[in-house]
Amino acid sequence: MTYKEFIERALGGRSVNKAALDMGISQTLLNKYKLGLNLPGFMNALILAKAARISRDEVLCMLAREEATRKRPIRSGKAGFAQ
Repeated sequence: MTYKEFIERALGGRSVNKAALDMGISQTLLNKYKLGLNLPGFMNALILAKAARISRDEVLCMLAREEATRKRPIRSGKAGFAQ
């Protein structure tokens, strides 16, 4: 399962506002998760996992993969830097 699929599954067809109210998560924060701007912390990850009906293990592994993907090193050349 991808991160995007996870969030969509947790939303369950509800609007971000409705899902946030149902789950007790800030609407602004849930919207950032949906847009991919933030990854959930431990507590919200567990809340989202319950809403998405997936195991804690699965959500932990999926979030670890997503974080690793986002932290790939950026290759930089020497162009533009004075020696």
